[in-house]
Amino acid sequence: MLEDAPNDAELAEHELRKAGIVFTSMRVETQDAFIRALEEFRPDIILTDYKLPDFDGIGVVLFNNKSCAEKILKYADKAMYQAKAAGRNSIRFYHSTGE
Repeated sequence: MLEDAPNDAELAEHELRKAGIVFTSMRVETQDAFIRALEEFRPDIILTDYKLPDFDGIGVVLFNNKSCAEKILKYADKAMYQAKAAGRNSIRFYHSTGE
């Protein structure tokens, strides 16, 4: 989870668990930590905050574990712009189409 506010991360985790979703999470706050987490933690899904001090990201990015950090950042960027174009309070999922 890319989130700079610990309380927001806890709230998101609480809502996911309340919905019956079983998961293991790791919270990071910076782009460098995010890239390290992609390589070391290898998540199946990434939840991102929309506004961070040194790194912006909107939306949710789905990827397979063979994806590299650069592709994930590209996907996150595409999902962010799709969500922005859709208007306030929207979420977009980015699905790779064989790029």
